[in-house]
Amino acid sequence: MVPKKSNQTQYWQSLINQSTIRFFILRVLWEKDSYGYILSKEVEDVSWGFCKPTESTLYPALADMEDKGLIRSSQVEA
Repeated sequence: MVPKKSNQTQYWQSLINQSTIRFFILRVLWEKDSYGYILSKEVEDVSWGFCKPTESTLYPALADMEDKGLIRSSQVEA
């Protein structure tokens, strides 16, 4: 579903941003396991600062990718 014309630019920017963040998350996780804040910083590093995921973009992306079977989560004792 494509939104009304007045919101199209914002819609497409958001969609591209979400896709780009997912790509760089997979890029980082391809090489090693990571989590939360560290993963966010690694995504920022490998994207040369282009992607700066926040908690509100990182965790929903991780949950979605796990639901789709692209990644697995695990709990590690601190």
